[in-house]
Amino acid sequence: MGSRRIQEVSANRTRLDHCLVQAADEALPIEGRLAAVNIARQYLEAMTREMVTEAREAGQSWEDLADVFGTSAQNLKARFGSYREYDD
Repeated sequence: MGSRRIQEVSANRTRLDHCLVQAADEALPIEGRLAAVNIARQYLEAMTREMVTEAREAGQSWEDLADVFGTSAQNLKARFGSYREYDD
């Protein structure tokens, strides 16, 4: 992992930590807490998509990844796949 990528991950980790702290702060209005959870969820979803793409490019099959997610390859491909992928 390059230095720039490490800095990006570190900055995103700081933002994610901040969102989780906000989400847990019962002194904040529920709307703000929900917004913090939504931001964290979007970040984690984007990170998951990047990692699935990376794994697929490294040769992992949908079946291999489905085991990690505890679902079927069909469900995983529907969630993360591309309609342009016809190979498996």
